[in-house]
Amino acid sequence: MIETLNKLMTLFPQSDRRQVAGIFLAILVGAALEALCVSLIFPVVSILANPQAALAAPYVHIAYELLGAPPVRDFIIALLGAMVALYLAKNGYLAALTLLQSRFAFAKQSFLSQRLFRLYLERPYVAHLRSNSGNLIRNLTHEADQVIWSVLLPSLILMAEGLVALALVLVLFAVDALAAAIVCAMFGIVGAGCYRLIRQRVAAWGERRQYHEGERIRRIQEGLGGLKEIRVLGSTPYFLDSFTFHNRGRARYYSRHILAQGLPLLLLEVLAMASLLAIVAASLLRNNSFEMVLPMLGLFVGASFRLVPAVNRVIITFQQIRFCKATIDTLHAELGPWQEATSAAKPPQPLPLLHGLHIEDLRFTYPGAKHTTIDGVSLDIPKGATIGFTGKSGSGKTTLVDLILGVLTPDGGHILVDGQDIAANLAGWQSQLGYIPQSIYLSDHTIRHNVAFGLQREEIDDDAVWRALTAAQLDDFVRDLPGCLETPVGEHGIRLSGGQRQRIGIARALYRDPPVLVLDEATAALDNATESEVMSAIHALHGQKTILIIAHRLTTLEACDLVVRMESGRIVQIGPPGEVLKRRH
Repeated sequence: MIETLNKLMTLFPQSDRRQVAGIFLAILVGAALEALCVSLIFPVVSILANPQAALAAPYVHIAYELLGAPPVRDFIIALLGAMVALYLAKNGYLAALTLLQSRFAFAKQSFLSQRLFRLYLERPYVAHLRSNSGNLIRNLTHEADQVIWSVLLPSLILMAEGLVALALVLVLFAVDALAAAIVCAMFGIVGAGCYRLIRQRVAAWGERRQYHEGERIRRIQEGLGGLKEIRVLGSTPYFLDSFTFHNRGRARYYSRHILAQGLPLLLLEVLAMASLLAIVAASLLRNNSFEMVLPMLGLFVGASFRLVPAVNRVIITFQQIRFCKATIDTLHAELGPWQEATSAAKPPQPLPLLHGLHIEDLRFTYPGAKHTTIDGVSLDIPKGATIGFTGKSGSGKTTLVDLILGVLTPDGGHILVDGQDIAANLAGWQSQLGYIPQSIYLSDHTIRHNVAFGLQREEIDDDAVWRALTAAQLDDFVRDLPGCLETPVGEHGIRLSGGQRQRIGIARALYRDPPVLVLDEATAALDNATESEVMSAIHALHGQKTILIIAHRLTTLEACDLVVRMESGRIVQIGPPGEVLKRRH
């Protein structure tokens, strides 16, 4: 368990550990207050049982004299009032401490989720090709919450309850060592036995719960993402049954975990009663008077009210940490130990294309693939040229463009912008690019926000939005909409036709007026007439922008300066469109 908690703490900055130390000190004060309140039960009950004898005790007599030796009844009432005031103060302090702990935990949950999201957004693109998005969503949402609410916050509670239990035990030993030893032995043996009995099972349940959680999210994504196909194919029962299986599996292991959490409390309550009876019996066997047994019994009853929940929470926390071991291992494997930034990140310096793009002996193989995808490609692209790429599916043309975009890192060779390798300033190079993929991602937002993608409302230039929409042949359509630029497009642009979604993507690429434009089958979803209009707008930029076009349609490539034909990851032909496209047939 210590190793698991160490892994958890390495996920956070060193400053957070200092905050934990401060919270620990506050918890220590709370434990002392708890012990003080419980320890006062003994003298108060002693005074109630035999006021005259109790007043002769040194500390009680001093308090009695300080109050001016009032009548015994008034003194007892004042003493009870002081006890109530002390408990109010103690509970007020503990409420503030609980707020402090929860705020700390909320802040760490936000920090952990943000760190994970940043990692997934900045992770190399090739890593996402091997990842399941359902597991990533699980880690970002449920697992990040789980590690905070089921491990970090309970660990703070563990410190508090452990210190309270320790303080109460010390008070009990100070009053009656034998009785305290009986209580500690019974609680300790049962508590340790419960934990050892189920700890391996709890860890296994946590692993199975995590698996079913990820699969459950995956089925939700698949079911909602392929809703139209599922309806047409009649595949609803398959997806529903699969979701139900993992949903029930998740619930099964959660219910076992909850049962394991509830059992110790039931046993501890029986033990508490047995301990009190054992204490009374032991006192009577030692010939203690009833006047002595009564205060001690009151003390142990008061201690039990706090000791039973404290021990129960300690056991539960140990179980939760075991249950969440797989979660912590997953997040630690994803994030690794926190490292302080050495210096503030500087904004990227643009890497403009002033003369030309030179590709030199480029090579790339996807991880786990048996064959090379890009094999020794060399190519020169002058500034302002329009270059088309064609070839059969799997020929490597999209991978080559992905390497030029910088979303993939070559295994060998170089991509040079005016002699400078883009790897040395990738962000600066990408700031010069406009990209139009075959499948456009649209967020569930307005047309304005989808064109000016990734910008806050106050950052958006509406004039630039309209220029981009005009270039994409979509301005008339948007002006006729009731909400104009404020019209929502629906999730994944479901309220638009395929052609309209594609032209939104083209407008998005043109919004920032990039000097380099990359189209990856960007007009595949358009009809011939619409494609002709869009490509006329694209080719109107000839000479102003460097344009790279991947396409299967011959009409899309006819106005290019050069067409590059690829096969098996190599360039097999470069030439004017008429020559290359003629030979293609």
